[in-house]
Amino acid sequence: VSDLAEIAQHHGEELYALGRFDDARAAFQRSREVLDSLVVLDASYNVILRLSRTLSWLGRAQRKAGKGIEAIRSYERAIALWRTLLRFPHAPDAHEWLLHRLAACLLGLSKVHYLHGRKQKAATYLQEAHDLIGGLSPK
Repeated sequence: VSDLAEIAQHHGEELYALGRFDDARAAFQRSREVLDSLVVLDASYNVILRLSRTLSWLGRAQRKAGKGIEAIRSYERAIALWRTLLRFPHAPDAHEWLLHRLAACLLGLSKVHYLHGRKQKAATYLQEAHDLIGGLSPK
């Protein structure tokens, strides 16, 4: 997977931790752009995994920056990719980790909908996340 995408993602994570959500968004968008170009040529587990993680972080940063519509798009795309990854052959312990990542995105999507007054939609995503997490072993 691209070093540039990985560096941009780590940079975004650091900026997010500092509360610099607009700067974090820009870093995650750079990572997403690189990974979007890679996934066309190599739709492997590793590339899709990195893109899923980047989109998840991008959704968080967009939500924190008040960019609800953008956050919804990022979360929805990340959710679709996490579900795709669950169909790949993987180690049993990776399955739970993937389910946790999917549930985290569903929770983030629920928060965005709640903040925008779409409480029924928020409740639907919250319930789906709860159902996923409820079936997992405690960590």
